[in-house]
Amino acid sequence: MHSITVRGENLANELHREATSRIKEFAPSPGRNLALTYRLLF
Repeated sequence: MHSITVRGENLANELHREATSRIKEFAPSPGRNLALTYRLLF
């Protein structure tokens, strides 16, 4: 069985800070992220 997944995060590249992060005031989360995953189950 083959599986292909495309996942995009923060595609608008907006400033984002994690609420649970201790350093949220100094270091925002990374910008755009795009992932392509191919899985082969046997």
